[in-house]
Amino acid sequence: METLSRLLVFMSLFSGLVSGFALQNLPITSFEEGYTQLFGDKNLFVHKDGKSVRLTLDERTGSGFVSNDLYLHGFFSASIKLPSDYSAGVVVAFYMSNGDMYEKNHDEIDFEFLGNIRGKEWRIQTNIYGNGSTHLGREERYNLWFDPTEDFHQYSILWSDSYIIFFVDNVPIREVKRTAAMGGDFPSKPMSLYTTIWDGSKWATDGGKYGVNYKYAPYIARFSDLVLHGCPVDPIEQFPRCDEGAAEDIRAAQEITPSQRSKMDVFRRKHMTYSYCYDRTRYKVALSECVVNPAEAQRLRVYDPVTFGGIPRRHRNGKHRSKRSRVDGTESLGNIGVTRVNASQRNHSKKLTKNLRNPRRTKLPPDFGVNLYLRKPKIEPVVDDYNDDDDGDVQDQESVDDDAVVWEPEEIEAISSLFQKRIPQKPGKPIRVRPLPLPQPHKLRPLGLPTPKKNIRSAALSSVSKQVYKDPSFLIGLAREIKSLPSSDADVSLVLNKWVSFLRKGSLSMTIRELGHMGLPERALQTYHWAEKHSHLVPDNRILASTIQVLAKHHELKLLKFDNSLASKNVIEAMIKGCIEGGWLNLARKLILISKSNNRILDSSIYVKMILEIAKNPDKYHLVVTLLEELKEREDLKLSQQDCTGIMKICVKLGEFELVESLFDWFKESNREPSVVMYTTMIHSRYSEQKYREAMNVVWEMEESNCLLDLPAYRVVIKLFVALDDLGRAMRYYSKLKEAGFSPTYDIYRDMINVYTASGRLTKCKEICKEVEDAGLRLDKDTLFMLLQLEKQTMSLLH
Repeated sequence: METLSRLLVFMSLFSGLVSGFALQNLPITSFEEGYTQLFGDKNLFVHKDGKSVRLTLDERTGSGFVSNDLYLHGFFSASIKLPSDYSAGVVVAFYMSNGDMYEKNHDEIDFEFLGNIRGKEWRIQTNIYGNGSTHLGREERYNLWFDPTEDFHQYSILWSDSYIIFFVDNVPIREVKRTAAMGGDFPSKPMSLYTTIWDGSKWATDGGKYGVNYKYAPYIARFSDLVLHGCPVDPIEQFPRCDEGAAEDIRAAQEITPSQRSKMDVFRRKHMTYSYCYDRTRYKVALSECVVNPAEAQRLRVYDPVTFGGIPRRHRNGKHRSKRSRVDGTESLGNIGVTRVNASQRNHSKKLTKNLRNPRRTKLPPDFGVNLYLRKPKIEPVVDDYNDDDDGDVQDQESVDDDAVVWEPEEIEAISSLFQKRIPQKPGKPIRVRPLPLPQPHKLRPLGLPTPKKNIRSAALSSVSKQVYKDPSFLIGLAREIKSLPSSDADVSLVLNKWVSFLRKGSLSMTIRELGHMGLPERALQTYHWAEKHSHLVPDNRILASTIQVLAKHHELKLLKFDNSLASKNVIEAMIKGCIEGGWLNLARKLILISKSNNRILDSSIYVKMILEIAKNPDKYHLVVTLLEELKEREDLKLSQQDCTGIMKICVKLGEFELVESLFDWFKESNREPSVVMYTTMIHSRYSEQKYREAMNVVWEMEESNCLLDLPAYRVVIKLFVALDDLGRAMRYYSKLKEAGFSPTYDIYRDMINVYTASGRLTKCKEICKEVEDAGLRLDKDTLFMLLQLEKQTMSLLH
């Protein structure tokens, strides 16, 4: 017999080790493989390893992600590090749900973290719903024995056809066993795994008493070691595809071992603060799945005797007692019977008359220094007992005597002095008599005369001077006046001398650039030489840079003599820009190489202009690749949205799809909103790489950002839907295109004919052909042959 008992103990321990080992060594699913962003665009960040995710809540929005597949049973786990500091009202949720598929009868299994107030323990809530049974709350709340903001801790859900078990750091904290009486209340439909962070100010912390304070934002929750080990379900056929290993792991782990059950009992006895199974205010009789533990019941009854002990609320005025308590004289307090005064005793304790209940006070004043009856309300700071019960029953049971305190000594002294016919006065400020100032006759003036101005200056002249020297219309007007000089021999000084007093350093740079746009490089050079003769206008690198850019653009750089070795960064960049605009690409490339050898870091826009210009010639794509590599090495990359989009388009042509992804991610991480052109380029890049599913993610992101699509965007999106053979979305976007007032191009017509032909929609194909004829276009031979084949197939089916 002893040998048999030892064998049974060994077998139970061995099964616990096997199940624990199986669940602790499951493969970690990468974010790209198993999840999709749910909401929050920029507030979700995936780390480089692809297995760690950061969710952020700020004033703008929260964030979240969802599993790609539906699951029917399995083991789901994540290591979570919660937001630190004051996080009241912030809800971090790790849960399973199918609310998007079953709005009125959805299932749900929840892990919810309900925010934190400084000095309080973090709380965690678990809950389950089945078949839309939200009216039956099955919540349980616990305090955690560690600080979840300091490090990652593992939270897991085990769901089978008969058990749901919640784990924290591989310790089971709650077990829900399916019973026949539960019926559809037990989650039994396929669900997705969700992870979110959001604002739950209305209910999360102390029943909504403490809301989210965005002074401490952003709130960041970190997730890693994401495990999806279960039975995926086909969303259309609703049939699980569960391999033998996953099913075996679920069956092995659903039975809690004696060691695990011991740990669970200790946890629940020490850390559970609420359970619906013991809530007598909600359920007079515990639900069928509840297993009542006397130790748990006793602890909760001490923690909150009103909720868990069945004690009714005490009314202060005593007017709402039940008739039964007045007649029978007894009242049940949980399991304790309290005897009231019986009828014979009540005859001797009749209600006193008003004058006896409120006797007149003595007219003599009390002894000084002693306060026998004067009291005032005590205003104490709110003490949060961290109980989520919205009824506030514990607060109602506070004693009335604790709500008042004795007045302070200074106030007592002031009141007592009234009986002594004296009122203490605060010492006033001493009166200081200041001597009158001596008269100063030399400063006296007759009354009525205005005060003379010390600084006599023309205000109008000053304001005009400040406005003119940087006014674009004035500076461009100077260029037009110079252009309209009567002859080429006339000097620019005829125009500029009239305005020399209004000009400042840098003013003429715009005038010189405008002369370059007008095709007058000689006049631009004359303007620069005129500025050199006026000391208040030189030295100025802005004028020099503009002059060099104009001369380089018109191949007249030899007319200007200056020392290249002393040229500043702006001057070198202007020279390269002028060479690029003038078509001197080889010279511009040499200047870039010289600057690099001299450790001069040029602006990123110079590389962008060079790349865009060289990429016009397919024979020079090898130079583009070299410049892209140099640009990739830049740590201080600064690109405008237009430059970034231009580089992405060139990379798509060259097949550098990884660089396109890097630029797109870099632009979003710089807290800027992509334009519709950038989104279109990104969709086209993934379409060209045949990553259609990833391209769809960009389409949803573009729709979420409320971008107004232009014609190229509609072209690319419709082309993507045709590649996915998604007729419904292609038709919807084709209708949107026409509603927006755009005229479809020939390739859009052809794509729509292709998708209709693949679906056998001959009537729709004929409608598109009619639109093509109305637009004055003609279909190519391949498309006509495809339509003819479709028509023959349709006729053969009819006959």
